[in-house]
Parts: sequence; structure tokens; C-alpha cells
Amino acid sequence: MNKKYFVIVLLVVLVLCSACGNNKADVVSSVPESSAETNENKFTVYKTNLDFTDIESISENHPIDKAFVEEEKSITGWTTISIVEFHTKYGDLWQAEIDEKLGVLRNQLGEKSLIHLEESQKAWGIFRDSEIKLLSEHRFETLGSGTGIPIDLSMKYLELTRERALYLTDYCNLLN
Repeated sequence: MNKKYFVIVLLVVLVLCSACGNNKADVVSSVPESSAETNENKFTVYKTNLDFTDIESISENHPIDKAFVEEEKSITGWTTISIVEFHTKYGDLWQAEIDEKLGVLRNQLGEKSLIHLEESQKAWGIFRDSEIKLLSEHRFETLGSGTGIPIDLSMKYLELTRERALYLTDYCNLLN
């Protein structure tokens, strides 16, 4: 029973993750650029050591973070579905950031580095999926079922995707 429930919840979260299709430009275009530093490659240097407990302390570092905080403040009447959709929306925006940075890296890295980038990205995808499965299984074992589980899973997707996007930005910043 627990395995079946786990699969159903995971499928629901994955469907929500893939169905949102948000355009990064639509969400962040109304958010003014921050005063964060830029390097010689014109990539903004952002913090990557976020533990997601105090997002407001870093919200001036990236337009997606700013948009997240502003939208979060404006929403009233949260439901499980709206929270999952909210996390998924911003997770998808960070995924678009990953895709953008991967494009930059793929165009500028040498052959050997490119091989390692592709291996790293593939491993990260496996890691992300495994972390979400681990969290899901742990929550089912400790809590049984409940509305908090999909929220935890969507937040984990957002957190891990954001972190990867910022690490890839750091790699872009290292390019000369």
C-alpha cells in the first residue's frame, strides 16, 4: 500500500512539475535587476549556500528569488495544491536557468570539460530524483499520508533545482 501511494504522489508531483511551463522572462521581467556584482563575463555572482530557511536574506541576489518573495507575500488562502504549484513554478524557472547556463557552458568548454559537464548533469539529475524519492519514502514511513508530503516534495524540487542553477552560474563565472 505504501509503495503504491508513493508512486501515485510522485507521479502527481512530476506531472505538476512538467505541466507548469512557465516562461522565466514573464515572471522576472517585472522584477528590477539587483545590485549584485557582475564579473568580466557579464554573469551576475549570486550566493549558492542557501539552506532555504531565510530566503529573504538573499532575495536581492537574483530576479527569480525576488519574484518568489514578492509573489509569496501577495498570495492569500494557501492550499496544498497552490503551494505545490507555487514551488513547481519557481522550480521550473530555475530549470530554465539551468538550461540557459548549460547552453553557455556547452558553447565555451573544451572537449574534455564538456564530457565531464554532461556526466555531472546526468549524475545531478539522478541525484535530484533520488533525493525526492528518499524524502517521499521517509515522509511516508514517518508520517504515513498527509497533505504536507506533496509540499515537501515540491519544495525539495525547487531547492535542488535552484542550487544546481546557481552552481552552473558559478561555472559560467569561471570562464575567461
